[in-house]
Amino acid sequence: MRSINLNGREISYEVIRWRVKYLRIYVMPEGYLRIISPTDDVEEVIREKENWILRKLALFDEIPQEAFEKFPLFGSFYEVERGDETGICKNRICYRNLPLLERFLRTLLKKELLKLIGSYSPLIGQTPSRVFIRKNRSRWGSCSSRGNLSFNLMAVSLPVDLIDYLVVHELAHLIELSHSKAFWSIVSQFHPDYRKKREELRVWWLTVWANPLWRLIMEG
Repeated sequence: MRSINLNGREISYEVIRWRVKYLRIYVMPEGYLRIISPTDDVEEVIREKENWILRKLALFDEIPQEAFEKFPLFGSFYEVERGDETGICKNRICYRNLPLLERFLRTLLKKELLKLIGSYSPLIGQTPSRVFIRKNRSRWGSCSSRGNLSFNLMAVSLPVDLIDYLVVHELAHLIELSHSKAFWSIVSQFHPDYRKKREELRVWWLTVWANPLWRLIMEG
């Protein structure tokens, strides 16, 4: 692992040589850089991207230290234990294997989502055609032109108020597919602090990906 000083901050980085046309920089949850590059000579590009890297690292600094060792679920952090059962056992997350754990998480999230959708649909005046739970590597949720809502399995890690926001956000897309002023006007009726929640979701995204067990679930 090499290191470089950016604006007084010592940052470790690794270079992975690969046949790529352009160099790629990834800021890892552990606070180091992973660089995919056709060459070992990367320091100049790192310095060119200094401001972007430092902004990303500032977000990573907000990741709770618990996330690296404990499993986030509904905004709380649990010790994890392998065993014969799968579920919450004595304030721990117990699981026999990853497929059973994923099924357990899907069941928890689906129950919460359907409860919230049932509450908000009459207020917003829209009901989704179908609701899906998917493993998505780029977004918390989405709404299709057919009126289907999709939510990221990782959403079960979030505090309930953020899941609440996600449901309102996607239901609002049934009226306005784009992030227009009209869209945000709908969202703000139920979450006037939506800007703050969007920032919280950015940190939670990094928090979940920092957890080794969550990464195994999402990559499986």
